Amino acid sequence: MRAPRKRTGLRIPMDLNTALILEAEKREMSKNALMVKILRNWLKAKKGGKEDE
Repeated sequence: MRAPRKRTGLRIPMDLNTALILEAEKREMSKNALMVKILRNWLKAKKGGKEDE
């Protein structure tokens, strides 16, 4: 069973959106999955934890 989720939206500049799409394609993942990974790594770094690859 998955954890409960909340839908949210971000307004980001087109160049950042394009960069995220290209990076996600390079990693063979969705842009959404990449953004979640980035946010999780940011939270871990703020707490002093180790980042994911």
